[in-house]
Amino acid sequence: MRVFSFGFFLLFTGAILAEDALDLVKQLKNPDNEERRKAAQKLLELKEEAKSVTPDMIAALKKENDVFVKRFLIQALGAAKADPKIAVPILATMIKDSNPKLIEAAIGSLGSMGSKGVDPLVGFIAPSKVADGKTKGKDEKKGGIKVDPVGDLIGKAAQSLGEIGADAKPAVPALIGALKNANARIDAANALGSIGPGAKEAIPKLQEIIEDKNTKRDKNYAKAVNDALKKIQGNETVKKKKK
Repeated sequence: MRVFSFGFFLLFTGAILAEDALDLVKQLKNPDNEERRKAAQKLLELKEEAKSVTPDMIAALKKENDVFVKRFLIQALGAAKADPKIAVPILATMIKDSNPKLIEAAIGSLGSMGSKGVDPLVGFIAPSKVADGKTKGKDEKKGGIKVDPVGDLIGKAAQSLGEIGADAKPAVPALIGALKNANARIDAANALGSIGPGAKEAIPKLQEIIEDKNTKRDKNYAKAVNDALKKIQGNETVKKKKK
């Protein structure tokens, strides 16, 4: 009887959450910006319980002008683990926005889209953005590295590719390019390690970096590169030891 009651409780709770999501979607049509912001934030907090209303969130996102509402909705798509077929196209559009906050939100949600999220992220980490060693932005110091808004976002994109893991193999060339960016290189190395054996193409570049004397000056970077090499070469290293 207890099992039945607990099962009924879960079913009932799920029904309430689904109903909440529908009410929140209706609230997204409220002319008051603050009310729409509250609704969008609550949808984000519902996570996967809001998956059933992701088509409605996408429709609202396309019409929305308020930056805060848009950011919450973009993040909600990732948190809800929305169907990549319907979510990736809008996220791919948002990653090209001029607002860094919306770009960052789209990058984060694309990391929840599996293999479908790879292409937009690779498109963002374009070689033209990472080949130039000079940083962009104000000439300020941030932990010993010049502030580089674009580099920081490239690093976020690398993190998302790392979350996707082995399915992000097509991103390897772009991640190798990102190793040239001082603000993104640690994230790029970590992502290559997360891809694993599928990132063998990166081995020569990673070994070159390890042999560079300048790399030793940044212990965190050196560790990230070493860890990446171990993960990529893992199986091969074991085989060599057995021989």
